[in-house]
Amino acid sequence: MSENLKRHAIELVKDVKEGEIVKETYLTPAFLPMKVVYEAIEVYAEIEKNETSEGTNPKKEIELYTRVMNFVANEVYGKQFTPDDIFNGLHAPDVNRVLFDQVLFVARGVQNDFTKKYLAKKR
Repeated sequence: MSENLKRHAIELVKDVKEGEIVKETYLTPAFLPMKVVYEAIEVYAEIEKNETSEGTNPKKEIELYTRVMNFVANEVYGKQFTPDDIFNGLHAPDVNRVLFDQVLFVARGVQNDFTKKYLAKKR
């Protein structure tokens, strides 16, 4: 049954050695309970509210990033890595897209292209 359940992936940089990037890819657990969807919907709403609000409040934006990193590391990936691993392991220009993809996967079941390709290679 677990082969039929939708999963998602995230790739984090673990180290940079002499210009070579060492990455590790993690998969969500085979089963995510619906309670995680409820939290994803709340986080998604906060992201949307932040994107549409007039002016930016740096403190609120940092709090939102912290909440999203905690949610992704602890709830979505079952503590396979820490929020600090996300903080230090995502390439800065990709942070918004990667974190948004993780929340969107849980809230709406949408897999990104990276995950589809990664899972296809694993099979």
